[in-house]
Amino acid sequence: MTESDDTSRIHTPVLLERCIELLGPALTRPGAVFVDATLGMGGHSAGILERFPDVTLVGLDRDPEALAIAGERLERFGDRVHLVHTVYDGIHEAIEGLGFGYEACRAINPACVACVLRRICPYGRSRLAGAGS
Repeated sequence: MTESDDTSRIHTPVLLERCIELLGPALTRPGAVFVDATLGMGGHSAGILERFPDVTLVGLDRDPEALAIAGERLERFGDRVHLVHTVYDGIHEAIEGLGFGYEACRAINPACVACVLRRICPYGRSRLAGAGS
């Protein structure tokens, strides 16, 4: 599948270049494993895999339909891609279950930080983003 196919037409990753800029130093390390704990349609992960040919992806999502779409989008990266149907809380088990040491994961998708903030912050996303201040 190429980026000109349907998935890229229905989903454009937000701030992909900024994510790549921020994660780049970690992703250039030998044996780097990128964990995308909010895989969705795989747009950010595709961008990472394109730019960093030695990176291995562990993509997590709770939605089996999203995993199927991401699987199609990412199939061109072959054995560098490992998709796991789980919730965010299952990140450690997913990584260990694939045979990666948890410490081997050099970078985590910035969207994961948003997931953590939503879980611990009683104000919700709009408050975190500065809306209504």
